[in-house]
Amino acid sequence: MGGWRMEVIKVGLYLAIPLGVLTMSNMPQYLERNHEAQRLSVYEQTGVDMSPGDPETLDELRAKFDKMPKICNLHRINRSAATKKAASEAQSH
Repeated sequence: MGGWRMEVIKVGLYLAIPLGVLTMSNMPQYLERNHEAQRLSVYEQTGVDMSPGDPETLDELRAKFDKMPKICNLHRINRSAATKKAASEAQSH
């Protein structure tokens, strides 16, 4: 088949992919961004702040996430409002 070189490449990939994912998921900046996104999402849906003692205010978080690309703000899409808007537009036509 591929010989020993192919086996070395396969073992390298088998180890590199899980280790890469584990490393990326434990990086502090990703964990912090995910926590902030969750906090903002919960507040926008329920009106309750998950971390009231956090030094960064919700307005600062909202401004920070508004500056980010849209792909980073997928958690903020209010699907029920978008559905209602689409339904009202369909009825008006």
